[in-house]
Amino acid sequence: MVDYHSPMYLQLRETILEKIKSGVYLPGQAIPSEREMASFYGVNRMTVKHAVSTLVEEGLLYRIHGSGTFVKAVPGKIDVGAGGFGGLSIGIRAAGMIPQSKVLYLHRQPASPEIAALFSCDPQEMFYHLGRVRQADSHPFSVQYAVFPAAYFPGALEIDFSKASLYEFMGQMGRAPVAFKDSVQAVAACPKLAKLLELSPGQIVFQCDYLSYDKDNCLVEQNRSFFRPDKVTFKLHLHIE
Repeated sequence: MVDYHSPMYLQLRETILEKIKSGVYLPGQAIPSEREMASFYGVNRMTVKHAVSTLVEEGLLYRIHGSGTFVKAVPGKIDVGAGGFGGLSIGIRAAGMIPQSKVLYLHRQPASPEIAALFSCDPQEMFYHLGRVRQADSHPFSVQYAVFPAAYFPGALEIDFSKASLYEFMGQMGRAPVAFKDSVQAVAACPKLAKLLELSPGQIVFQCDYLSYDKDNCLVEQNRSFFRPDKVTFKLHLHIE
């Protein structure tokens, strides 16, 4: 509750905090600029800056130079939905951690019958297969297996995906994913997966299967990802017709 007898910057801090708690400002989302808040609340920008800086120091907000100020996720939890399944780096940064990747493999091979049917292509079409362990502050939280058409993404074998973003690379090729069809289920981790995620075999993980489409509604990726449930959160968006 806002104490209207306290200094103005503390009143504004409480107002922003209430909007974070109530979900008006979501994890990974930018809050209004200092100029916008100063105009809306009828205060000077130094008051806004002081209020925002207090929340940054408390670990509830974080700044990205040139982009704005953003809401942090639940401490220690990565909001998978902050940037969609394809935007894990956004969710990691929103949690105040550093995103990293370890490449398990990257190779090119002809389409399997299942991949050819899924992408509606000739069985001789070539596809890249990319396996990665995704990390936050050097701790594994996800293992991802991606398959994408070589015809759309020439030069992928020369990219170091331990540092480069797969989706940024796809965007450079004019095929950035903009829509996804996905499903999530809980499964038991096999010994190999458990080792990669630093779990015990049989522990429950989230298995996420999704298809990624570009702006022309062309299928550009098939992906299966596994997540440690103690490291991530998911948000469901339901629509009632």
